[in-house]
Amino acid sequence: MTFLQRYVAGDREGVWADLVALGDSVRAPGHLEDARAVARETMRRARHNVKALHVALPSVGWVFAEPERAYEPPARDVGAQLDEAERLVGGPLPLSLRAWYEEVGTVDFRGHHPDWPSHGYPDALVSIPLAFSLEDYVERRDDPEFWRFRQEHYVEWCFAPDYFHKDDTSGGMPYSLIIPSDAADTELLFEPHETTFVGYLRTCFTWAGCPGWDGQGRGEYATTHYGESPPSALLDIAARLLVL
Repeated sequence: MTFLQRYVAGDREGVWADLVALGDSVRAPGHLEDARAVARETMRRARHNVKALHVALPSVGWVFAEPERAYEPPARDVGAQLDEAERLVGGPLPLSLRAWYEEVGTVDFRGHHPDWPSHGYPDALVSIPLAFSLEDYVERRDDPEFWRFRQEHYVEWCFAPDYFHKDDTSGGMPYSLIIPSDAADTELLFEPHETTFVGYLRTCFTWAGCPGWDGQGRGEYATTHYGESPPSALLDIAARLLVL
């Protein structure tokens, strides 16, 4: 069976684990198109979930912080934008991240529910627009002051604010990926669950776009979540989403 056939048959986590284990050889002729097909299918499922949440969360009383920006599908020329981004970065984005931009687009589910606990951080799903992430990357890459105090020798691609900044509180580093990368999927840096990008999306959809409800992850995140049982409405929504 191909990776895609296995994925569609239900071995989703196993397929992604095998693709990640291939490292940069996932881009070899014998693997690349199959791996891209898995990435696209995964992100089509993610798009289905994002569109479902865009409707379902307000239906149970969730108030988006910026309703007009809650979901924006990819631009028609997203492929050309991604090609230019990879040229400026000097190499490819992980297959998973590129497929996200191709299939899903921009998401901003930050907000609140008037009847749900106000303490803690919901860590709602956010995806910074592609153009903003690229501009941020290039600015830091070309900034001598950035490199003067930088211990690591790479620039991260910013995908989303951390859970503090999502709640308009001064916090930590944005959720980011190291690029360029030839891999199928890579770790989402600074995100409390310490998982890959696809793993992070799975967690998000398990909690209907608000993974702060799980109270898991490292350090302070595990003690600043909601600290109560998730609302049944949230779990009902999550139960109807597709599994990645």
